[in-house]
Amino acid sequence: MQDAADIARLPEHWQRGFRWVEQQLGGRIVRFESQARWRPAWFLELERASDGARLPLYWRGARSEFHRNAGPLAREGKILEVLERNGVPVPHPYGVCEDPPGLVMARVPGTFNLATEADERLRAQTLED
Repeated sequence: MQDAADIARLPEHWQRGFRWVEQQLGGRIVRFESQARWRPAWFLELERASDGARLPLYWRGARSEFHRNAGPLAREGKILEVLERNGVPVPHPYGVCEDPPGLVMARVPGTFNLATEADERLRAQTLED
């Protein structure tokens, strides 16, 4: 993870996006890390101005080869809202940034690659769930 001072080294569009997160959620990004993916994604840690609590976040960027705007991400955010409202455990959506396009949501614990789980029973149970 990189610290807040490193934000100034990012390309301008990411600095703009991170400022948007800070303004929308009322805090400052104190740590961040790019997730190696085929589309832009970031793990963020925001320190809330109101109480100093640390808020783990996830930025899901637009599929740049398919989408040049935030429309599909806004739709995804609305779907997460409906699922959450109806008791389905999903990451809480915080908002959609237009430039650069990104959906900001709660970061949930765990990993994205089930193949890295050593416990075969846990892998099977996860697939069943």
